[in-house]
Amino acid sequence: MTIRKLGVLALALALAPLAGGSGHAAGTGIQYVTVDDGTEIAVQVFLPSNYVAGETYPTLVQIEGYGGAASPNDGSFVNKPDYVVVGISLRGTGCSAGQLALFSERSSQDGAYVIDNWIPQQDWFNGQVGIYGHSYGGLTGFLVAAQSPAELDAVAVSGLIDDFYRGILYPGGISNYGFPILWGAGVRPLGEHSANAGLVAGDEHCRQNYLDHRGSSLAPTPDIVLDTYGSPFATEESWAIRNALLSHIEGIEVPIQLGQQYQDEQTGPRGGHVLWENLPAGVPKRLTVSTGRHNPNDPTGNKRDWFDCWLIHEGNAAASTSDGTACADVLDPSKRVLLYFESKGADRLTPYVSSDWPLPETDWRRLYLRADHTLSENATGGEGEVSYVSTGNSRHLTLDVGNAAPTGAPLAPYGFTTGLPDTARYELTFSEDAALAGPLELSLWAKLSSPDTDFWAEILDVAPNGDTTFVQRGLLRASYAAQFDAAKSGYAAGELYRPHYRYTEVTPVIPQAPTKFEIEIFPLGHVWRADHTLVLQLHAPPVNDPISTYAYESGEPGLVTIMQDQDHPSTLLLPFMPALPPYRAAAPACGSIAGEVCVTPSLG
Repeated sequence: MTIRKLGVLALALALAPLAGGSGHAAGTGIQYVTVDDGTEIAVQVFLPSNYVAGETYPTLVQIEGYGGAASPNDGSFVNKPDYVVVGISLRGTGCSAGQLALFSERSSQDGAYVIDNWIPQQDWFNGQVGIYGHSYGGLTGFLVAAQSPAELDAVAVSGLIDDFYRGILYPGGISNYGFPILWGAGVRPLGEHSANAGLVAGDEHCRQNYLDHRGSSLAPTPDIVLDTYGSPFATEESWAIRNALLSHIEGIEVPIQLGQQYQDEQTGPRGGHVLWENLPAGVPKRLTVSTGRHNPNDPTGNKRDWFDCWLIHEGNAAASTSDGTACADVLDPSKRVLLYFESKGADRLTPYVSSDWPLPETDWRRLYLRADHTLSENATGGEGEVSYVSTGNSRHLTLDVGNAAPTGAPLAPYGFTTGLPDTARYELTFSEDAALAGPLELSLWAKLSSPDTDFWAEILDVAPNGDTTFVQRGLLRASYAAQFDAAKSGYAAGELYRPHYRYTEVTPVIPQAPTKFEIEIFPLGHVWRADHTLVLQLHAPPVNDPISTYAYESGEPGLVTIMQDQDHPSTLLLPFMPALPPYRAAAPACGSIAGEVCVTPSLG
């Protein structure tokens, strides 16, 4: 790893929020459940604030490897009314015995065993069980749900990764040396050890199990490291594919709500969307999506509403939730997608509601990348070529690792607006307010001077005064172009919106031969005001991702020539909304929308 990348990771360690622990909650004490292979799994019960001895309550389970039984990472329901919460520490973490194996089948079986064999024996249990969690707890919770526990009735999880290979380790086939390493070697073990330190020091039983881990919880095992970074291909046998949520999704049998944020700087921007599209037919489901960063908070109470309607009211559409939301709306298949625009953290507007994702009402439009640097539905008169120098790793960097734009100079190097030869830029200026919601896709015809290079495609919103907001991005390593798999790709109204690549081998590009590259640009939800400009900018990937804690390896430098003619139409697919969603009366101030990094002209 280069010194430059180590510097980025050091900065990420300093800035990225540790994901472990939600503070110490009032539980009933650590208990141990011996699962079917004889391993002790630590659990703790957190009673509701309105608990009355002798009465029974629905139970929510959170299983993860940070606080786990000691203190569930997502405390949204802990010691709150109406629900018993059972916190579970993954085997090999906290007070649980055994060896940690990240996202393993065995850990998922442990969670299912507790749900089916231990919880039903408790005197506070009323027969209804849900799984909830965000990030680590969301990922492990999803995998436990995919074991199809007989007692499980509903799930609400967020901060997910659909496919560990495509979603985080190798987006676009390019190695991500940022958050995966930061999390595996730093955030995860630090979160676990800090959340369990008191129990390890004061509880002999816990300490003995903790010592039994034999260091397995300190860092990813060598086989996982070698399997991911030593053999960077997406084979069916690889850890990243075998353990992926998408590989287990057929086991989801109960109502499930997925939460996603477009600019999630840790688990990425595509997990919830892809999982939604692949859930088994007939399973009741709901998707909530917002602008914003990786955050377990649920300011609109969607998880609570979901569980109230499925667990307390057992799917009764005539009932209402604790905050007065009608279950008829929560359960209505025509209202199962909620999109929040221009969110400012907990300050959210009324959602745009639809029946499916991508939105069935989407007005899909392919715009041509014209040689005059405009985006247009008309290719005529726009024929020609645009070239830029791909420099391996771009000078386009912010060093903010996904955090909100600071005051001062740190964002200056990025150069959102540029006329330099290392960037190709295409623009579309709106005459009236326009909204986009959904995935984008760049179908690029290009000639390369080298047998390989890395593409980075970013979507910007540029205000008349020059304020530039980074909205979304996508990337692809050119030597995977021959691995495009049309059968597994996503289509809507005949349009390719999510290209799928096998990533099992590389095929060098023939220099100067026109080659087609299908590039996934991750989903977005954004309103461009009148006189604002949508900008597509192409260059080499920056060493650090402007809206995440991802860091990319250097690609092969060379000259990229983008083509535009009748036989080689380079186009950008945009998901226009036919009607404007709820959005703010005035254009938000630069940097005020959660997750969308904004640069002012003085910094650009």
